Amino acid sequence: MLHHTGLLSIRNKQENTVASRLYEEIKLGWCGLYNDQRTNSGWKWANGDPVGYTNWKPGNPYRYNIMAPVCVYIQEGRWSDAPCRFLFPFVCYTETSEDPSEVVTEKPVVISGNWKQPHKGSEKDLAADGAQDLPQPKRNYVLVNKEKTWSEAQEYCRAQHMDLVSVQHMTENSKVAKLLKVDLAAWIGLFNQHQSEYGWMWTNGEPATFFHWDPFYPMEFTTMAVCVILVNEHWKDVPCDYKFAFICYSGKPRAWLLLGARS
Repeated sequence: MLHHTGLLSIRNKQENTVASRLYEEIKLGWCGLYNDQRTNSGWKWANGDPVGYTNWKPGNPYRYNIMAPVCVYIQEGRWSDAPCRFLFPFVCYTETSEDPSEVVTEKPVVISGNWKQPHKGSEKDLAADGAQDLPQPKRNYVLVNKEKTWSEAQEYCRAQHMDLVSVQHMTENSKVAKLLKVDLAAWIGLFNQHQSEYGWMWTNGEPATFFHWDPFYPMEFTTMAVCVILVNEHWKDVPCDYKFAFICYSGKPRAWLLLGARS
């Protein structure tokens, strides 16, 4: 029976290279590094490993001194910090006596629900929870024909449903787009408050790995936050204080788990 030790810690460049292969399967995901002290020296690995190696993406870290706590996700081998409340995939590790150059990957499993506390069970426990081979939870989509700013739409969706809709693949994009008449625009849950190519986030915390931009979008980033509308099955970024109809969803949140092993 395989028991997982914790969120992945990375102790050197070799481990970062090996771990990057795991993250390629999920585009981006949490590791075990966090900072709850708002200081440059406040970085800690969740398992207690010393922080002797880092591989920050240019411009990072930058959130640790304005909000606490922040946690670290990895994308294309580079590290970025983000609020810990965001829902991202994540990579666990297990202690083994195998060659440290070998990594054992298992079939990814989908975990339904928003995990607030660490899961301390085994693979048997995960299967008992219905995690193995669980399909994506069913979602219901609702078009609200009331023109609101993005923030107002978010507030409405969270009060009446679950949240502004997130879109993770083309099939889902087509399904959501069917709610709209030709040339009718509506807010979805994607936004960018950091004015950067990698600043895209879903309001419900899901990773932004799928995009379906209209030609010539997204526009050149400015000094203001931008939010995204869906129109004619394509996405456009516009100032968040514009007013549009919007699409909410209801149903259980999605999350992912990818497991690995190291010695």
